[in-house]
Amino acid sequence: FLSTVLVRCGDVMAVRNRGRTGGCRQEARKQLVAKMLMMDHEEQHKFPGHEWFHSALSQVDSMVADGYWGMFTMTSSVLATILCMVVLAWKAVYKAAKNDDVPQVTSFMPIIALLVLAPFGWWLIWSRRKRAATCIEERLKSEEA
Repeated sequence: FLSTVLVRCGDVMAVRNRGRTGGCRQEARKQLVAKMLMMDHEEQHKFPGHEWFHSALSQVDSMVADGYWGMFTMTSSVLATILCMVVLAWKAVYKAAKNDDVPQVTSFMPIIALLVLAPFGWWLIWSRRKRAATCIEERLKSEEA
């Protein structure tokens, strides 16, 4: 049931953001038009239209594809980690109930390890966010030059 809901939400999001024809993301299209309207006449005609239009469309397409893929992999990884911890906890409780015993702390050590390591991993990813944004901006500036 949950996977069906996630697939349906993904379909709705794709239709809203990309349109039914598979075009570029609607918000990015609006931003491109606004950028073009803010350009001077000299800037608009500095390069032939097919060059900058193709470059803009390929950048929007890569942003959308990479963004959706990143969101999908992050969501699936977080969900898999949560389900893994639920299964480990259920296994520890089931094993103790099967042996008519109280669950031992050592049975919950894998869950404790995940609860300690997961925030550390998220912190590492979050800490490199500024560096990644700087690298992307520098790459885009070098492509524009």
